[in-house]
Amino acid sequence: MNTPAVPRYVIDAAAGFGGCPPGHRFNLYFPIWREADWRLDKNGKAAALRQSLKLGDAAGLLEAAIKRQRTLAEALSEDWGMPGNKDSKRRLQAAIEELAGPA
Repeated sequence: MNTPAVPRYVIDAAAGFGGCPPGHRFNLYFPIWREADWRLDKNGKAAALRQSLKLGDAAGLLEAAIKRQRTLAEALSEDWGMPGNKDSKRRLQAAIEELAGPA
């Protein structure tokens, strides 16, 4: 079984890192190291990626951030943006919806 390169008490306290944002799980707690010898497990990359990319408890935080972005974008005046670029607000709203993904 692979493990992140952190002390056992951190792993135990984090309970699988489900409450961590996906970026933390990938960059800080990526479980790709063999516990027996701390060598890179070249065969465990796909499983480690699947485990790290789960949103877990971060899904609610992401939804709240997208909701705030939508609210702020809707509050902008129609002529907001760069001079000569009449559709800045629409493009911003489209980018937020793209980030949000399918409903």
